[in-house]
Amino acid sequence: MRIVNVQDFEAIGDGVADDTAAVQRAIDAVPRRGAMTVVLFPRGWYRLSGTLVIRSGQRVVLRGEAAAEGPPTLYMSDPNLDFIDASTWLTDLITVDHLRFQGAGPGPGRDGHAIVLGHADSASFDSRITRCHFVGIPGCGIRARYLDGYHIQDNLFERSGHGIFVEEGRNTVICNNRFQGNWRAGIYLSVATHFQIQGNHFDSDEKHSGTAILTSYATTDIEVRLNCFKGLRTCA
Repeated sequence: MRIVNVQDFEAIGDGVADDTAAVQRAIDAVPRRGAMTVVLFPRGWYRLSGTLVIRSGQRVVLRGEAAAEGPPTLYMSDPNLDFIDASTWLTDLITVDHLRFQGAGPGPGRDGHAIVLGHADSASFDSRITRCHFVGIPGCGIRARYLDGYHIQDNLFERSGHGIFVEEGRNTVICNNRFQGNWRAGIYLSVATHFQIQGNHFDSDEKHSGTAILTSYATTDIEVRLNCFKGLRTCA
């Protein structure tokens, strides 16, 4: 598998320099309709001032380098902007692994999301979001316009709006995640079918005690089992 290092495209990762353009150049180096390519983030803090866009047809893994101090951090300085937009037409194979998304926290008019996924013409089978940490995200850790065949596993959603918000989706597994102190819902499913929600932990904190799982009337065949709920206002 080909590897593209963001620092080869002049990303600094010191938390001060604006790395938006450099990281986007690294992502743009991934060919369309080519083989799966890893965009690697060495350890550091990568400050963003704009949304990173995954283009139509790219097959990309956004992966943080393993380090004892934890995953590399993407920090968004504008709370109204999304970190990553992977919702373009025919964006089909996307994996995000071992990255920390640091937002600016809640506030009036703030609704930026960490990862925006999905298009009705994209079949995202075997796409995954794993081992990521979402903290202080004003909108959602993961905002999915359309999901089909995703695995969302082993992530931490902390002190954000919604952890995971799915507008429409099917055939998706959400497992072994931790939702800590989010002020809206840990998981919100609007129109969904064939979902497995299992082995997740939903905890409140001293300031926030949102809802664990919310579903609408338009959800069918949702399997919820072996989850742990602690100190939450509602578990629906």
